Formats: sequence, C-alpha cells, structure tokens
Amino acid sequence: MGGEYPHFNHSARQEIFTYDIENDQWNLVMPYCVKDDFTFGHPDQHGWVWDSKRRIFWSLPGQQRYFGTSCDGVRGMVMGFDPRANAWSLHEPQKPAPWRSEFAVYDEETDRVYMLGMRNDVMIWNPNNHEWSSIEGERQPRRRNSTYVSLVGRDIYTLDYFNNELAAYNIDDGVMRSMAPLPWKSSECKSGTAHELNFIVYIEHLNAIFVHEWGCYKISWLYWVEQAAWQEIDIGKVDGRNLVYHPKTRNLFIMGDSGDMAMNFDNDDTTPYLLRINRK
Repeated sequence: MGGEYPHFNHSARQEIFTYDIENDQWNLVMPYCVKDDFTFGHPDQHGWVWDSKRRIFWSLPGQQRYFGTSCDGVRGMVMGFDPRANAWSLHEPQKPAPWRSEFAVYDEETDRVYMLGMRNDVMIWNPNNHEWSSIEGERQPRRRNSTYVSLVGRDIYTLDYFNNELAAYNIDDGVMRSMAPLPWKSSECKSGTAHELNFIVYIEHLNAIFVHEWGCYKISWLYWVEQAAWQEIDIGKVDGRNLVYHPKTRNLFIMGDSGDMAMNFDNDDTTPYLLRINRK
C-alpha cells in the first residue's frame, strides 16, 4: 500500500498486492478506489496483522489520511481482509477504536491482537466480539516506544528510545521488561520524529531480532535472543521501511519509502530487496 498523501506524495493508497518470492511475481488483488468505496481508508501507520486462526488479515485504525474524494474508504474501524476471496469485511456494530499509529501483533494462544502504545499503554483487541481493552502506561516505568513491534515466543519486543533500550511486553503476565541497552544512542538523534523509525522483525531460523535503525544512522543489528547480545551487520544498499520475514525461503523482504534522514521522500528508493542472513 502506498501513494497519494500530499505531504510526501508517496503514501496512503489502499490497493493490495501480493508478491510471490519464489517466482518473483507481483499480483494486484484489490484495486484502488473500489466499488461503493468499501475498503480500508488510506493507511499510513497502523496495525496490520495475520490472524492464523481465521486466516484473514486485520487492519486496525491508526494514522489514516483523508482527502475528501470518492475513494476515502472506511475510517476508524477494524476491517478484515480475506486473501482467498480478495474482499474486505466490516463487523457492525463496532465501537470506534482508540486512535493509535502503532503496529500490532496477533497471538494465537490468547486469540488477541496487541498494540504497544507510544506512551507505554497496551491496547488489546478481541476479534471474537470486536471489543477493546487496555493496560494503562502508568502501571509501567515511563517509556517512549517505537511504532514497530515483533512477537518472539510470548514476548512482544519494541525499541524504547526514551530509555535507550530494547524492551519486551510479556503477554502472559502483562509486564513490560527491559531486555538490553540499545547499541546506539537514540538521544543523539536530532530529528524530532526520526528516532521513532526503527524497524524490527524476528528471524526464526536464527532466533534473532533484526533491527534496522532507519531514522538517524542507517545501521542494522541482530539481537541474539538466547545470548542477549547485539551484533552489527552490513546489509549493503538494502533499505526500506517495510520488513517481512518469509520462513520457507528464510528471506527478509524489505522495501518502501526509504527516503533519507532529513525525511525527504522525494529521493526515495522503493526497490524491493530480498535479504538472507545466515549464521557463520
């Protein structure tokens, strides 16, 4: 998804494509501006998770852009996308979701969707009744989490740039814990927003978390979960703000709106990259 938000001229479209890694093939499965405007409205930063139990995607409200056109879509509601039918669905009635611009994870064991708030609150969504609950941030030490999260076992990892550490929220006991200091100093990032833009994904075959510090330094790290240790790695020219791990091929798919440290997206490189990291 990407496209027409006028501030950058590169985001907030809502068509959906699939990419076949093994055959290097793109397919359009949901066009832009669909009939009756029944689509998720102009996504930018928001929750997008795969529900392995129901085998559908959930798109959770967050940062959505609106332009007063006939293609604005649905705003402020959780929508489901069925990749078998290539169709959106909307549960009604549904209470409007709390506004968030955070990414999310789905946990099959509890059958819940979790979002870690930027101010350390935890939002929990129940796909059975479409109800929200929350754990307020005052119960936890003060934090300022990155918008991106990754599920590793029973822990949801995030980067807390306020305290300059890797943190994890445990689903079972509901506690946020400090895991390790970050190997760079996020406080030295001079941009007011760039230090939020740290992208993380769990690499299953390595049992490691891949971290791409995109906002200020353009550096990449592996965090080895068992050893609780960081390792800086060189990924060459690979860059992007969307990361997906494909366990069958053991590849990281990275692409989209790379821009630069000054948040100038007019010189971005939207080239998709496949990156495989092997243990030496």
